[in-house]
Amino acid sequence: MAACGANIKARTSRHDNDAIALALDAPAIQEYFRAIWDLSPLQIAIDARMVDRVHALVQAGVDPAAILAQGSTTPDVMTLASSTGRYPAAKPPCRELVLLLQHALRPWSPSTHSLFGPRFQQGVIHMLLVRKALRAEDRVPILPPEIWVHIISFLQRSWFAEETAVAYEATPSQCKARQAWRKARILREHDCTMEYDSTSEEMEDDDHMDTEESTIISRACNATSDRSLIDEGDFSWSKESDTAVSAFPYRVTWV
Repeated sequence: MAACGANIKARTSRHDNDAIALALDAPAIQEYFRAIWDLSPLQIAIDARMVDRVHALVQAGVDPAAILAQGSTTPDVMTLASSTGRYPAAKPPCRELVLLLQHALRPWSPSTHSLFGPRFQQGVIHMLLVRKALRAEDRVPILPPEIWVHIISFLQRSWFAEETAVAYEATPSQCKARQAWRKARILREHDCTMEYDSTSEEMEDDDHMDTEESTIISRACNATSDRSLIDEGDFSWSKESDTAVSAFPYRVTWV
C-alpha cells in the first residue's frame, strides 16, 4: 500500500496514533515502518523489489533521479536496489530491477522512449514537429536526425513532472506489456535468464511495447492528436545509421 501512495504518516483522529503506534504488538512491522518512514512510493517499491510497480511509476512520469537532485538524506534508488534492507525479511537485490533502473536513469533516446512519462513523450514529439517545420524552410540549414536525437537527450524529466503519477493504476495487459518489454530490452541484452508467464507472448498488438528504434517514435506520434500532420518516415531511425553517427561533430551513444 505504501508503494502505491498510501500515507504511512497518517494519524488516527481519536487517539492520534500513527502506524508505528498501531503496530505495537508487531515489532517486525514497527521496524519496517521505521525503515521506510521517509521514503517515497518509488523508493518503497524498489526496496520491496516490486519490479513492475517501479516500471509503472517510471513510465507514468516519476523521476528516479529526483532524490539525488533534491539532496535528500534518503538512499538513492540504485543504493536501495543493490543493497538489502536492515529489517526482518528484507529482500535481497534483484538483477532485473537494477538493470531497469540503470535504463531509467539514462538520458532520453529512441530505445528508452517508453521509460518516460506521457508529458515527456509529448515534448519529444513537439521537438520533432519543430524539426519538421524547419525542414520546410529553405533558408534554414538541415540538421541530420542524429543531431536532433542528441538535442532531445538534454531534456530533463523534471521539466515534465506528472502530479498524478504515484496514483497510476495499470491494467493486466499493461503489466504483460511491461514484462515483455523488460524481457526483450533489458534481460535479453544482459544475458539474464528468468522465468516468465507464457501468456505474455500472446498479447494483442496494441499491448506491445516497441523494442526497435525504428518504430518507437512513429508509434508515439500516432498517439497524438496531431498525427495527421506528421510524416512517420521523418521520425524513423534504423540500426544502419549507427555506424554513421561518429562522423558528426556531436557523438550520439545508442543504448
